Amino acid sequence: MVLGSETSLRDLKDLAAVTATYAGDEGPAGRVGIIGPTRMDYARVIPLVELTAEALTQTLSSEPTPRSGTEKE
Repeated sequence: MVLGSETSLRDLKDLAAVTATYAGDEGPAGRVGIIGPTRMDYARVIPLVELTAEALTQTLSSEPTPRSGTEKE
């Protein structure tokens, strides 16, 4: 997470970015994220970004792994 006040760009001072890395079989493939106001609902945004990164990782991997809590016994 990066807050706009942590950047040198004046136009971004009221914004924040929440990002997560996704990967494929060859390692990290990219980042996905949300840019919003510094007062956004982080408790909601962070899990959404993480879940999206996990879904992209599963899609790009040759052997998808089940998400926690969804394994069959």
